[in-house]
Amino acid sequence: MKPALKEKLGSLVAEPVAFGAPLAPLTTFGLGGPAAALVQVGTASELRAVMDLARREGLPLFVLGAGSNVLFKDGGFSGVVLRLGPSFARLETRKEGEKVLLEAGAAAPLARLVERCLAEGLSGLEFLAGIPGWVGGGLAMNAGAFGGQIADALLFLEILDPSGRALRIPRDQIRAGYRRIDLEPGAVILGACFELAPALPEQVRGRVKECLERRRRAQPAGVRSAGSVFKNPGLGPAGALIEKAGLKGANQGGAWVSEVHANFIVHRGGARARDVLTLIERVQAAVQERFGVWLEPEIKIVGENGAPGEE
Repeated sequence: MKPALKEKLGSLVAEPVAFGAPLAPLTTFGLGGPAAALVQVGTASELRAVMDLARREGLPLFVLGAGSNVLFKDGGFSGVVLRLGPSFARLETRKEGEKVLLEAGAAAPLARLVERCLAEGLSGLEFLAGIPGWVGGGLAMNAGAFGGQIADALLFLEILDPSGRALRIPRDQIRAGYRRIDLEPGAVILGACFELAPALPEQVRGRVKECLERRRRAQPAGVRSAGSVFKNPGLGPAGALIEKAGLKGANQGGAWVSEVHANFIVHRGGARARDVLTLIERVQAAVQERFGVWLEPEIKIVGENGAPGEE
């Protein structure tokens, strides 16, 4: 990135911009090369200014939350990796008649969202318990588990569209599906409002405890991962297909198909992003050969190929 562009980018935001910033520590995989620029925005105006500069300069832009569903390639990211600051992490509840509404900023951790529901006796998002990440990422991928999905509880969604306009999208205009909410490419989620049902705190706590226990029994712990790697195809759970194809426990370098849940690839140390990518391709090929179905990644794979640290 040229010095003049670095200076201009730095002038748009209050927080210092990190150039050549390592991305691996910002992800649950702990893998990947650096970003040309890592920018934290504290206001919608700063966000709009960075989006406008990236558009005018032709800079790739990627919004990173908690990094729990992303794999950066070893060559890193040649544009701007953008993070929403703490001002986007608000959680506010209010009543409208018999309704209880919970507004959440995109940078609010899902764990805090569940904690608020526990504290105030609000039901409808218990299935999010134990899912890492922030509200924005959970919305972007329509996070779900145990028969629930986050889009089902939405009253409205707040975004900046690619041109920087602030929009509020009501529930009846939100188009959502399995592991996706359909937004115009380049739009950035700012937050959302959820419509929840009043419940006894002990009832909500019981459902949350059940979800956490189910995760504990079925998912690997104590290792780095990005959660489920593949979407479940219509044929059945991806993990079951991978296991039947003989890939459970397979490894590539320091990356392994989990022996606990075959739809998890885990990093036990010493891996590179290319090891995970190679393992993904092996799994896809094996499942395709055995069952005639191509597994679509659920995780976001971002950036450029190359050796770690290469610009």
